[in-house]
Amino acid sequence: MASLGGVPVWRVPYELIVGGRFAGTMGPVFFLLPLGLLALRKRAGRWCWMAAALLALPWFWNTGARFLMPALAFLALALAMSLPRQALWLCVAVQAVGCWPHILALYHRGYTWRLERIPWRVALRIQPDRDYLESVLPAYGLARLVEDNTQPGARIFSLVSVATAYTDREVLEYWHSAQADRLTDALRVAVARHDALFDVKAEWPSREMSGLRIRVPEASPVEWMIHEVTLYCGGDAVADSPHWQLHAWPNAWELPLAFDGNLATRWRSLEPIRAGMYVEADFDRTETLSGAVVTSPTPLPPEFYGRGRDGWQLLTSRPVVTQRPPDDLRTAATRAIRGAGFRYILADTGNEGIGVFGAAMLGHEAEWGLENTAELGGIVLFRIR
Repeated sequence: MASLGGVPVWRVPYELIVGGRFAGTMGPVFFLLPLGLLALRKRAGRWCWMAAALLALPWFWNTGARFLMPALAFLALALAMSLPRQALWLCVAVQAVGCWPHILALYHRGYTWRLERIPWRVALRIQPDRDYLESVLPAYGLARLVEDNTQPGARIFSLVSVATAYTDREVLEYWHSAQADRLTDALRVAVARHDALFDVKAEWPSREMSGLRIRVPEASPVEWMIHEVTLYCGGDAVADSPHWQLHAWPNAWELPLAFDGNLATRWRSLEPIRAGMYVEADFDRTETLSGAVVTSPTPLPPEFYGRGRDGWQLLTSRPVVTQRPPDDLRTAATRAIRGAGFRYILADTGNEGIGVFGAAMLGHEAEWGLENTAELGGIVLFRIR
């Protein structure tokens, strides 16, 4: 997102002001911005330039013109301090005319979001606003679908874009956050039903310990993923505790996904394996353990360490790796979404891109633990049972 997209550095100001190569334009009056440096003679001008510089920093990590909007207010103030009052009125006029949609189209050949026309019939209520919005904003219809078929306070996990300004329901789109990415990954695991999973089983003489560490001793070009870690005392599984302290290198934040009892969710290293990568559970009290099973699509034999009174000690470096029979994780995936507080899934049922999830759900609602609540043009609102 920090890429200039092939634009030479010397041309960047032109593209930001009127060119539009960075998905937005500031308007022609900002060609006068070098005159704003005269404001540095004044204390207020120096504050304006300092604030503008600080607020413009995010642009260097995402070159979309919109990331300069907070800085523009202070740049405009600095420019205003540098010009006589009569010239300011002229600047306002030039900026207003130069940014008028029909004038903008004369010199700006690219496309940026802007008003195309003034919908006066809607403004005068000759045309109903709902009809107008449905004609120009397809996502508005999805917002109404959500509004009309869910209860107030409902939360929706969406695999399509929704005009959320037109609904008071909380909608989380699949690309909006780390949580959304994790829930999407659970669906991805469920759809890839025939991808192999392996149980990496380690055993050692029963002993008391206050922590367990699973470490990869050698680097590998693949990503390390763990769907579940199950600890054993004899033949009995040890119940995970919310009081355990979980650590990992890297990506410590998602390690609870490997201890949540749900095979559809998984911890990922998010990078190729480096020697020394580990996941670790520090217990809130001493546990007696004799083994562990790591369920993973990465059949690498890690080392298992236990922490006792003498610190960390190697338990075994020779776990047994066996391939699991295929698991149907469809209800596990929707259970993870419902466990995150979402009662509905909005999905495109086209068989391309992100639509493969909705296509897999449509007609197989029972296998996913879903109900088909409403449909609109290939988009389906599913309720999680």
